[in-house]
Amino acid sequence: GFPLETHHVLTYDGYILNCFRIPYGRAGPGTAKRPPVLLIHGISLASTSWVVNGPDESLAFFLADRGYDVWLANTRGNIFSREHVRYSDKQTEFWNFALDEMAEIDLPVIIHYMKNVTGMPKVGIVGHSQGCTIPLMTLSSQTNLTDSVGVVISLGPSVFITNMKVGIPIAYSLIVNVSGGTWCGRQSGRASRGQASEG
Repeated sequence: GFPLETHHVLTYDGYILNCFRIPYGRAGPGTAKRPPVLLIHGISLASTSWVVNGPDESLAFFLADRGYDVWLANTRGNIFSREHVRYSDKQTEFWNFALDEMAEIDLPVIIHYMKNVTGMPKVGIVGHSQGCTIPLMTLSSQTNLTDSVGVVISLGPSVFITNMKVGIPIAYSLIVNVSGGTWCGRQSGRASRGQASEG
């Protein structure tokens, strides 16, 4: 089997992000330092998306078996990261965040945490969909972190969803219509948020 660790990463705005770690693969720990790699899931998903296909067909296990120290991120608000030092996930205040906070706050904290735990100077990042966007936003606004990231690999990066005819835009417009202009508790006060676009 694979070892699994749970790490509780505290953000400066009070969110507790649960990151899972697979420090080595089926061959055991060995003596060599393993390069850390962070896998970031897509929108509305969780770290389980990296292990759901089992030990022989999931990227997390594949990388662990090939000598990587694998970390699985869970973005704030997903099933594994619904804790806050002040708010319950039943309170509106808990849900007052967007992709911006995941990029501006969460990813930098996770990168520093991983570097402290592993003692390695750089972290590799693999993202899917929203998980591709987060590191690009982070590194474009916090250029001081570029020395801490060795590589960013984007699998199915998302860019625009305005021209989609099914899926998220339809669900989004339903949520906006039902909730009166909010999505996940975020009021439509920041630029273009809370507005469903027809495409």
